[in-house]
Amino acid sequence: MWPIHPIRNEHIALTLSPSALVCSWWGDIHAQQPELKAYQRIPLAHGEYSNGLIYNPTKLKHHIDTFLHTNKLHNSFVHVAFNSPQCIEKIITLPHSSPTTHDFQLPELKKCAWNYQYLYPTENQFAFYVCGLPRELLAQYKLLALSTPLNMIMLTTGHIALFTVYKQLFTSSFRQSQLANDMIKHNHSLHSYFSPEMMHRMTNINRNVVINMKQEFPYVAQSLGLILAQGSSL
Repeated sequence: MWPIHPIRNEHIALTLSPSALVCSWWGDIHAQQPELKAYQRIPLAHGEYSNGLIYNPTKLKHHIDTFLHTNKLHNSFVHVAFNSPQCIEKIITLPHSSPTTHDFQLPELKKCAWNYQYLYPTENQFAFYVCGLPRELLAQYKLLALSTPLNMIMLTTGHIALFTVYKQLFTSSFRQSQLANDMIKHNHSLHSYFSPEMMHRMTNINRNVVINMKQEFPYVAQSLGLILAQGSSL
């Protein structure tokens, strides 16, 4: 007989961009302040990931395996976010707030796995974030996740993660109209919205984690949003 290792109720966030792979380990994601139990930002300086394409999956796997081995993590849930120029990302407006997939007339999405998320009302229209990834690239990410001892439960974009952490920041006082104002102020991107102080308020950092939040807060924001996001996978 072969022993089946139990799935651990712990969550790993992996965020991938052309400049870095960020690995983070989180405790109870339903806590008011999820605990950041381990964190590492790994610069990608050897062509592992370039122009949104995975060129060296073996090296990326080594980075991930090293993080898992260091923290003795096995069979945990993994959430993956990518920041890729190959990904089609648009904000479009429609005349109604509950569209079907047929309402998104974007020919470039035909060869993609894609999804959308409602953002806010605007001038008798409704704004949606739409993202799509070519299926052959989606397969790259899935193969990378399958090569590690993890259970991938989410694959999405960095923007979806940031929308989620923005909503969590305001909790019950969240309003779509405020999101619209903040999106306009920040050129329709939330990357520059968050601050180190916000991340300190929203997370419980384990005392064993050494982190310079002034440098790392953009990555922590995306990682936190990633583990909190539900139902937004491609």
